[in-house]
Amino acid sequence: MGNRPPRGHDPRTPAAPGNTTATAQMMPVVTSDRRTIACATEPFSYGSEGRLYFTADHQYVVKLYNRPEAWREASLHTIIRKRAAVMGHHVEYWSRYFCWPEALVMRPSLGMYMPRARPGLRPLAQFLSPRFRKRLAAEVGPGVLGSWIGHVGIMIKLARTVNRLHNNGLCHSDLSTNNLLVNPATGDATLIDCDGLVETGSNILLPTVLGTPDYMAPELVIGMMARGVEPPQPTVATDRHALAVLIYQSLLFHHPLRGSKFHSPDPDEDERLMLGKGALYIEHPTDHSNRPKTPFMRASILGKQMQDLFARAFIEGVRHPEQRPLAAEWEGALVRLYDQTLPCSNPACEAKSFVYVEGGSTRCPWCHTEAKGPRQIPILSFCKPDGRINSTTYPVDFRLVGWPKRTLHTWHVELGKLPGPGVEAAPLAAFQWEPDPRARAREVWSLVNLAIPQMADATGATPVPVPVGRAVELRPGTRLVFGGGDRARVVEVHMQGI
Repeated sequence: MGNRPPRGHDPRTPAAPGNTTATAQMMPVVTSDRRTIACATEPFSYGSEGRLYFTADHQYVVKLYNRPEAWREASLHTIIRKRAAVMGHHVEYWSRYFCWPEALVMRPSLGMYMPRARPGLRPLAQFLSPRFRKRLAAEVGPGVLGSWIGHVGIMIKLARTVNRLHNNGLCHSDLSTNNLLVNPATGDATLIDCDGLVETGSNILLPTVLGTPDYMAPELVIGMMARGVEPPQPTVATDRHALAVLIYQSLLFHHPLRGSKFHSPDPDEDERLMLGKGALYIEHPTDHSNRPKTPFMRASILGKQMQDLFARAFIEGVRHPEQRPLAAEWEGALVRLYDQTLPCSNPACEAKSFVYVEGGSTRCPWCHTEAKGPRQIPILSFCKPDGRINSTTYPVDFRLVGWPKRTLHTWHVELGKLPGPGVEAAPLAAFQWEPDPRARAREVWSLVNLAIPQMADATGATPVPVPVGRAVELRPGTRLVFGGGDRARVVEVHMQGI
């Protein structure tokens, strides 16, 4: 199952006072580029594959393998060499999301040298287990749990990171809640265990693990138990199953295939059938035999786009791996999901945020509290341009739910953009909400142009420019235009009462 720290332990957390490597005896480690690095003599974690040591400055981690097989040196060399291609021209950016091996360790035994993850990150597993969440809140404070929208941010980072691997012909092979370190308070995430990368068709980057049971694709579970046949191989397609499971679990807090259906009186066989040959989506629209017996959150609270992606992953994709959504599809859908969230008005709500589903209510599904504050909110439909500013209808690309102080960015006003490396993140426009003290029932919503070079109010027959520093009032039927020419982004506004 790969070399990972014990569940619930974050190896990247600084050592406790009085137990740091600064006061311990040092072990010299020699890399393939002839550097000598001082490390602690005692590992802070160990597993079936190897032992993990902090360097003296606690900025890096050294992994020494228990069984330095002959093939592993060539494999590690290849992974280290591929770092340049994966990081590209944005090394600083991607280094935040990968703990990628940087050098081969030759002495005292074969191993690798890699940066430690940033402080404040913990295994995702801790934030999905009610027991761990309760313990963390008691030990660190409730703030460590962050909010539900933080989970959306985490999954955006994961999908983007996995997409980067897949675009370079690599699969992680062991995506799981233990190999993703996260911070729900900031929406941050880092992928670890990158020494087990697999390259389809390669004679060097061969699988060392099949994955972690809950995240293994059904074809891996089935093939693992078959006799007299070629062992199954992790691929980009099996990564795509694991990614979908992680997204479902992180946003809905239960496993998409673990329901109430009974497969076998043998617990091990029941487990294998549940995740393999008998895998059945708990939200399958026609076969309800695997529905959980207790109430559970359904994908409908996330809107149609996410529902459709989960259906592809866990209905068609269970038997047909090529139908599973790409990591890039998940990234785009999650970015748009983030745009449709509202804050919960209940200060005791653990989720603190939820998705406004088009045509639905503004009641938080987690604590059942109605949203409070504005009497109505603007819903902006970002349309696909067709070059005809005066057209009466446009196909909708995505929607954004307005809320006081929410901002627009490059990935809203420019076509084909998503947040990520090389994309400017500064706010370009901001929502303002002002209740009218003279008329209790009246309130004014407006959008302030902070930095959009070309913005216009095209509600009337002639577009009216909205220069930087000025605002346009948002009313039912307001039409805005960002940019010009055949790439102008048309936005239509309607107001939703709450």
